[in-house]
Amino acid sequence: MTTGSSVLIVGIGNPMRRDDGVGPAAIEELRARPHLAATIDLLVLDGEPTRLIEAWAGRDLVVVIDATCTGDEPGTIHRIDPAQVGMPQGGRDHSSHRAGLDVAIELGSTLDRLPEELVVFGVEPSELCLGPGLSDAVRRALPDLVARIMDDVGR
Repeated sequence: MTTGSSVLIVGIGNPMRRDDGVGPAAIEELRARPHLAATIDLLVLDGEPTRLIEAWAGRDLVVVIDATCTGDEPGTIHRIDPAQVGMPQGGRDHSSHRAGLDVAIELGSTLDRLPEELVVFGVEPSELCLGPGLSDAVRRALPDLVARIMDDVGR
């Protein structure tokens, strides 16, 4: 894969499963910022591990956005330690893609294909049923999510 930037933001999810589409929705919001889209690569993926590893290999910074099922209030934004992705903590999972991001991180580490820095943001979903559109709680969280992503990218 040819990359134009050492920074990549990946939105994981399926927009046809309501709040599971938070990653793609965040990428849409970021694409609306032309100055950002010109300097940072923005990508939507389904969470399949080998596609993630291929996308982030050789990058300095990768920010991943995904729905995060922990039982917290819908719309809650989590900044998750990549080593904890997919690992239950007190019965709480850190990804709605059980065999995706966590497998990509583990395999990427084994193959020495992780980016220099990996940042994971998760947003607590309200609805993961079939259908388009985010719930009100997750839609309201988008501006704060984008601001937090921009803070990390700006460092």
